[in-house]
Amino acid sequence: MAATAAVAVAALGGAVRLLSRVGEDLAGQALVTELERIGVDTRGVLRVQGGRTSTSAVHIDSAGERMLTNFPGDLPRDADWLPLSDVAAQSAVLADIRWLEGAEALLDAARRCRVPSVLDADAGDPASLRRLCARANHAVFSEQGLRQLSGSDDPETGLRKVLADAEQVIGVTLGDRGSLWVAGGDLFHVPALKVEAINSNGVGDVFHGAYTLAIGEGATVREAARFATLAAAVKCRDIRGWNGMPSRADIEELQAARAGVDWASP
Repeated sequence: MAATAAVAVAALGGAVRLLSRVGEDLAGQALVTELERIGVDTRGVLRVQGGRTSTSAVHIDSAGERMLTNFPGDLPRDADWLPLSDVAAQSAVLADIRWLEGAEALLDAARRCRVPSVLDADAGDPASLRRLCARANHAVFSEQGLRQLSGSDDPETGLRKVLADAEQVIGVTLGDRGSLWVAGGDLFHVPALKVEAINSNGVGDVFHGAYTLAIGEGATVREAARFATLAAAVKCRDIRGWNGMPSRADIEELQAARAGVDWASP
């Protein structure tokens, strides 16, 4: 998840570094090579001798919906090696929930350094999700992740139940229904853009990467959510994987074409 978000940031012109672990197997070698080709800094990727890299088979239907069959890999959980002294120099950080120890270490370091932090709060172990959510300045949930943590089928109720404190920003992506946010005590909705969606794979990761990049560039929550919505809409129209990431030009073109969209619509 964070790797795809990092690729999206690179495609959007951001300088991005990935902190992760891979095995010294064919999958790990191929992954690092591809990340470097795209422009992601992989100096924070640990190559583990004897480790097995996480891989997924992705099935995409004619409507663009996808299903994953995942092998989670076999890698050490320890995060003591992470180069956290570099966090203070960053404009924002993003963590996903697949490596709890690493995500906790990164989010805690960001808080100490007063660097904005974003959590990609997808479905997973509820206890881990709760621990990470409390550490992040911005927790952006998938619909399933929010339902799992809050126990509520209503997105607004769910957001208010998981809000850690008044300073935290909580959001949830709702597919073609856009996204819902609580920020500074205000509830607001950002609608999705109607596009011909042919591939939903990785779109949520693109959303999180674009949102984090915008926050790091000083955007407001509303501005960042709109930027991420445009990036996700562009990605939905492309069948390619990492080679089909949106560029700034793509986003500007879509934004110009949809200049009349009512971003404040309920």
